[in-house]
Amino acid sequence: MDPYGLIHILHGFVLCALLAFIAARLSPVSQLWLAASFELLWEVVENSEFLIRRYHPETAALGNHGDTVVNWFSDIIACGLGVVLARNLQTHCTLVLLLVAEVTLVFRI
Repeated sequence: MDPYGLIHILHGFVLCALLAFIAARLSPVSQLWLAASFELLWEVVENSEFLIRRYHPETAALGNHGDTVVNWFSDIIACGLGVVLARNLQTHCTLVLLLVAEVTLVFRI
């Protein structure tokens, strides 16, 4: 888990809220699978050749072709953890964690 893993936990928070709104009839397990599927799609897009060349040209020139498979899995698991946390915490606690994480990331990254 790298420092950016925290961002994927936040993805889980956001996806949990969206799925509670647009897919409320689905079971929590189905919502978790759907969130993990969205996160997997995000990983595919995030590691596409187009985005790597567009936003990371200095590393693309060094032969960087995106994240490792292990990093993909850890990011998807982090997203799932975010969904589980958001489902089990009160809304205000989730929002406070989201804010604290964002501020932490500003200083960390």
